[in-house]
Amino acid sequence: GPVDLVFRGDVWRDDPENGGRGSVRMPLTAERPRTPVPAQDVVLRATAVPADIELTVRVLLPDGKPARGFEVLLDPAPRGTPGRVKTDAEGRVRFRGLTDQPVTLAVKPPPARASALAPLRESNVQPARRTVTLELATPLLLEGSVVDAKGVPVEGASVMVNRNFGLGMPETKTAADGRFTLALPPTLKERVEVWAAAKRADGVFLYADISGVEPRAGPLRIEVKPHRGW
Repeated sequence: GPVDLVFRGDVWRDDPENGGRGSVRMPLTAERPRTPVPAQDVVLRATAVPADIELTVRVLLPDGKPARGFEVLLDPAPRGTPGRVKTDAEGRVRFRGLTDQPVTLAVKPPPARASALAPLRESNVQPARRTVTLELATPLLLEGSVVDAKGVPVEGASVMVNRNFGLGMPETKTAADGRFTLALPPTLKERVEVWAAAKRADGVFLYADISGVEPRAGPLRIEVKPHRGW
């Protein structure tokens, strides 16, 4: 029956960016799907993919200043290239060894600034651009409190929005007074589902989930109750 034929390999060529001196590696790939077998003549035409592209990413705060010490995530990351790098004093990171295949970039603010800045994710970034600027924005804040059935604030409860915005589901923990703040994308227009969970000193799990939450509607009060399923 028919089979899928795939060729992958490497070749070396003169480096045009270095006056032809030295060489750079070029990955090759070619595919011939559903090829009948036996076949007398099967030709796979390999296409060279430019390698060793350096992509510089600059991250800016909402006021235009460099975002120093922010973690930038690259996906997919080439072998030998770190997929997570922190920005320098100028808000820059550099990723080397990329091909011309599109990548996804994401910026996750440090925990201390998570409530003041919205996570950012940009897909289909072309490394051939060489330089990309990402501008962080002020987030949409979902604020509220978690209490038990008696109205007592629950400290240390986990609060999560059941929706992945590209960097995982937003999550935080309540303070001593049971209050919490979650940073959401400022462009969010839909209602969301919010979960809250905690463990009492006697080992009993407390849980609640609320659907149809409008983040802009004001403080959200979540009452958690014993949950036997955990």
